[in-house]
Amino acid sequence: MYKRQTADYSLDEDGRVRVVNRGYRSADDQWETAEGVGAFVGATDVGRLKVSFFGPFYGGYNIIALDKENYSYAMVCGPSRSYLWVLAREPRLDPAVIEALVTRARALGFATEQLIMVDHKPVDGLSGSGG
Repeated sequence: MYKRQTADYSLDEDGRVRVVNRGYRSADDQWETAEGVGAFVGATDVGRLKVSFFGPFYGGYNIIALDKENYSYAMVCGPSRSYLWVLAREPRLDPAVIEALVTRARALGFATEQLIMVDHKPVDGLSGSGG
């Protein structure tokens, strides 16, 4: 289980999306990093990507909820109802927002009782970016 986790997305000049996921594993006292590349599936103004961390194998990233006003959070799922993430710019979301997202996910058929809430408490000696 990670004590802190980050996901950074950036748009490359060629239109691909660079993905860097990092997690601090307190049992090992170290950060683990996974770098991937994403490409839009269809129009670039639709939140649907295919992302690969392992060569030619891609998984779907589909934005199913988004804070369109402030872009402070997004809820993303994979190609099936087996994968669901809530991504946020800050370590903590308003509990009412979390409740609304979980309610929406449940209504869409996700097993919300299996959600894992990452503990975003600071890690001694490490900044928010893990460096």
